[in-house]
Amino acid sequence: MRLSEAGWRRNAIALAGGLVSALVPSIRLSFLGPTTAGRLDDAAYAAELRDRSLFPPTSMTAPVTAILDLGGTQPTGAALRELVVPLGQGLLGGKYGNVKVVLVAPDDSVAELIRLLAREYRLPLFLARTSQPEDVAAAEPIGDLTQAEHETLNSLNAVGGISTVAGFAGATGLGATAANNRLTGLNRKGYVHRLPRGRRYGDIFVDPRSPVSDELIANAMHPEIPPARDALLRAGIVDDPYARTRIELHGEAGHRAAEILRRRGKVE
Repeated sequence: MRLSEAGWRRNAIALAGGLVSALVPSIRLSFLGPTTAGRLDDAAYAAELRDRSLFPPTSMTAPVTAILDLGGTQPTGAALRELVVPLGQGLLGGKYGNVKVVLVAPDDSVAELIRLLAREYRLPLFLARTSQPEDVAAAEPIGDLTQAEHETLNSLNAVGGISTVAGFAGATGLGATAANNRLTGLNRKGYVHRLPRGRRYGDIFVDPRSPVSDELIANAMHPEIPPARDALLRAGIVDDPYARTRIELHGEAGHRAAEILRRRGKVE
């Protein structure tokens, strides 16, 4: 489920010279702007900005996608390396909790350097041209990914950005084992969110580039809880699927139902 640009930006508030927009399961973070433009020319400052202002260590378990917009800055190579490499390594090590990062680099030379750093150090990062929702949704995964892993991530995005192993296997035609190996591999490398639900229902995997409604996440996380009546109506379901009203059958259908009940010992 895609959100409009208006929906993406609806709850924006000022923070650290940028924007923070509430989004489930993603939170859009855009810290670098006019207040810090031109200051990314010092490695020590880049390190302080990264660890204190942008990405302080956290135990947050809720899935967060941070969009770090480098537009309007002219970082030196040393400062960019100090910003990007420890950030990517911290993401891979779980230093920042369940966080994925999309770097926005409108400048081609900056984008090229980010790609080189991500590939050299195998950093689990995404790269976009702008911070517009459509560009973030199509952000390029960079770092240590095989062709099969690229295809798996694209397939997850194509099925709505959220799926269980069973659902992904059914949508792609893969076997259950292959689907599990692909999704867990992407999670291990830091490219998808994994939300645990227990063995009975199976964990949920979420493409961090795909905004997903909070209602969809809530329903997916608690499949044993029937959806609210208004949710059913919004989905076009006008009959109550939980009703226990007696159903009367006549003719051949009634005879068949009666025979089935007799065989099960329900009636004499």
